[in-house]
Amino acid sequence: MNFEENTGILLTAIHFSADRHRDQRRKDSLKSPYINHPIEVAELLWRVGGIRDEAVLLAAVLHAVIHDPVPDIRTLSIGIPEYLAQLVEQLLDKDPARRPQAVLPRKCPQESRADR
Repeated sequence: MNFEENTGILLTAIHFSADRHRDQRRKDSLKSPYINHPIEVAELLWRVGGIRDEAVLLAAVLHAVIHDPVPDIRTLSIGIPEYLAQLVEQLLDKDPARRPQAVLPRKCPQESRADR
């Protein structure tokens, strides 16, 4: 997949998540919109964790909807490849035993520096 396809999928997932959380507020003092949380999680994974895997970022954006029935991400109507849809569904599974333990074998940035 190319940048345009990845960006389109991620933006559609953000929109989907925002729609699912449209009436929810966070419990912070500002009562900020709940959608801020999944967006912050995805952004932290990108910026701090160095995660570039689209399935992990999609799962971050969609993770909070597991409190509702887990959505079929194929309903986003943007042509998510089947392998990606299956991986995101596994990452969002409510049963931790059915989630992949390691999506991608990668070291966090701190570990990489310590190994030098």
